[in-house]
Amino acid sequence: MRNKQEVYHFLTHEVGAYLPSYDTVTVWHMRDLVSGKRLRIKAKEIKHLNVPQYEDLKIEEFFKWAHNFDVHAQKPGHIMNAFPLEEKEREKLPRQYVINVIYTLAGQEFRSHVDKLVDKRHIKIAEQRQLYIELDPEIAEVFN
Repeated sequence: MRNKQEVYHFLTHEVGAYLPSYDTVTVWHMRDLVSGKRLRIKAKEIKHLNVPQYEDLKIEEFFKWAHNFDVHAQKPGHIMNAFPLEEKEREKLPRQYVINVIYTLAGQEFRSHVDKLVDKRHIKIAEQRQLYIELDPEIAEVFN
């Protein structure tokens, strides 16, 4: 192949690989996917997870979780092998792409982790803004 565009087209259309947008993927990562040095995921196998844009839900947190998951599951590099080897290349990846890849490979465990972070954030906001209300015992009984 002569250029990045041809490699990208080959991987996405011919192979059916799930890749981030053309502007955010590097030719080096695509080279590693073609050679089998990095984990290739088919686009039709991808599971999508919507994650809100909260302060504690940054891309760095997702990579950290994926690395720890790999270590804990005794699968060295399983999830992280789907991403570029160089951290500099990973920084360019779209947030949703990273979330989808991790969710596809880790499944419900990743979703549970995200749900915990979202719940933790909701509790923090409720406490900061004093959004809790006290109920009269009689009202609470009717409510329950």
